[in-house]
Amino acid sequence: MIIPEGFEKIGEVCVDSGQLMIIDPCYMDDWKHGEYFDSPDEEVSSEDFNNYHEACAATCSEEGYGPVLDGLGIAFSSGWGDGAYSVYALKKHNRIVSVLVVMEEEEDEWM
Repeated sequence: MIIPEGFEKIGEVCVDSGQLMIIDPCYMDDWKHGEYFDSPDEEVSSEDFNNYHEACAATCSEEGYGPVLDGLGIAFSSGWGDGAYSVYALKKHNRIVSVLVVMEEEEDEWM
């Protein structure tokens, strides 16, 4: 993959569930842990509902992404599944204005 000009590597993100999520950490206090119910015909009751199931349902959807925590974050499939993915940032005036997570290491131009 060709990284766009101006982006610099700022680290890596590790994936162990085949998905990633972008959310402000302050909202994680509202996160309800639980299980993913892998049965599309089975309705999840309000007492069984949890945000991990919400994230899994979003990433397993046809689109491969969706909102979590009433739109406070977004979850998406991590491309090739588990592993470590490089994270790049573009800065303007010493502030990060864009973040790129590379989940494919092919040397093809994508932009």
